[in-house]
Amino acid sequence: MNTKPDPSAAELTSLCAEIQSAWSADERLRRLRSDERPTVQAADGRLVSVSAADYQAHLLRQTQ
Repeated sequence: MNTKPDPSAAELTSLCAEIQSAWSADERLRRLRSDERPTVQAADGRLVSVSAADYQAHLLRQTQ
């Protein structure tokens, strides 16, 4: 029986980065876990989803 060994953590990280590199900002936001999706509380108390463009801008500001 030929079984391939499980990939290392570094290999998994590399493969994930390769796959995600092709994602648009909208796709990246859509694929976030629901409890990690960015929201803002509106003045009336409603939770409003943040647009992909605003979220991308936020991520860029964090890295600067």
